[in-house]
Amino acid sequence: MMRTLRWIMSWCFLAEAIFCGGWALWSLQSLLLIRDTAGSYALEFAVIAATAVFGLAAWALRREYVARKGWVIAASLLNLVVSTTPLLLYGWIRIQGIRVRPGLFTHSGRVAMLPMVFGILGLIVLPRERSASMVAPVSP
Repeated sequence: MMRTLRWIMSWCFLAEAIFCGGWALWSLQSLLLIRDTAGSYALEFAVIAATAVFGLAAWALRREYVARKGWVIAASLLNLVVSTTPLLLYGWIRIQGIRVRPGLFTHSGRVAMLPMVFGILGLIVLPRERSASMVAPVSP
């Protein structure tokens, strides 16, 4: 069961790394041709960093090294942050008193459900698996 879950999470993190890497390459072209603001450069750097985190998490899950499980936890936290951003943005807009149709945010919330599930699974299941495997059986 745990091996299958690790395999599924590894493929999910690999797909996210490919998606982020493709987006980084696509936006890099327009960033180099059109001189943009510093915010665009910061977003590009964040996407490249997310690509590295997701790629290293997928690699760590495939190799099953205990010392590299930190990448899996980092990728899970990144999944949680990215998937809750539309909800936090909608709440901030409502607090500011701006009237907005919630349709855009509810649709993005549905799309963000899968990364949220994998973020929670990565934080709950994988650290417990590591600590359970490190416990030595007591011999009489």
